[in-house]
Amino acid sequence: MTQRIGFGVLSQLVGVDVVELNDIAAHISEHYRTHVIREGDKKRPLSIPSARLKKVQRLILRAVLNRIPSHPASHCAPRRSILTNARYHIGNKYLTTLDIENAFPSARSHRVRPAVTRGLARVGLNKAIADPITKLCCYKDQLPQGAPTSSKLLDLVFYPVDASVAREAKRHGIRYTRYVDDFCISAGRGVGFFVRIVGMELGRFGFRLKHAKRRDYTPGRRATVTGLVLAKRPVLRLDYVKAVRAAVEGHAKGERLLTAIELACLRGRIGWIKTVHPKVGVRLAARING
Repeated sequence: MTQRIGFGVLSQLVGVDVVELNDIAAHISEHYRTHVIREGDKKRPLSIPSARLKKVQRLILRAVLNRIPSHPASHCAPRRSILTNARYHIGNKYLTTLDIENAFPSARSHRVRPAVTRGLARVGLNKAIADPITKLCCYKDQLPQGAPTSSKLLDLVFYPVDASVAREAKRHGIRYTRYVDDFCISAGRGVGFFVRIVGMELGRFGFRLKHAKRRDYTPGRRATVTGLVLAKRPVLRLDYVKAVRAAVEGHAKGERLLTAIELACLRGRIGWIKTVHPKVGVRLAARING
């Protein structure tokens, strides 16, 4: 009964027939395909939703999920970005970046559903839609990398983590931010002790740090935060821009034609560059679209 009510309410919010929503949810595995992209020497599998499912997920994102505010420490949110995330740490002499181990796969359905429920309660929306949202936005019992809703849902899952870590950071006089699955902590003194606190807080919520990706920056080493080099203002790493430019030129000249999915990923990287260096981003976008 509750499930039927949930799909009915969600149908009204997103403007999609309830029969359509139920049909997609009942055959969710048929609406994904796996695509592997290369990132240097590494391979990253993406679960790509069908056009039909992606349309529904985008409607859910716009009509429901984006109405739920992220924690102030999260910079993967409207009017926040990698740029605002990096700017927050400028001026601090000591900085450490941390990565969460398998963040999206670790965000299982049993974590997503209550996170959505809590978020809906904060903005006064019907909590019955948490179940259909979870069914329509999870795949193989986890958040799929490739779905437009996954980053926002991860944000909701990490809301209590952000609240807990931010509270501890304030107590110790440390600046703390998170961008998707990247943590950043900084201060005018060493912050190594606080890494242990972050690890313990993550453990309380069923997550863990990927210690191999920890990076410590001291006054003698220029810090890099989510791909941005911290100077008087954040700037993109030169090697990143060069790699994107090489991919754009290779495709534009027909030397290394990209698939539709690879093009979509490349456009995402160009959009990232455009956020920090608008003129460079515009030129790259014009080249890839030309």
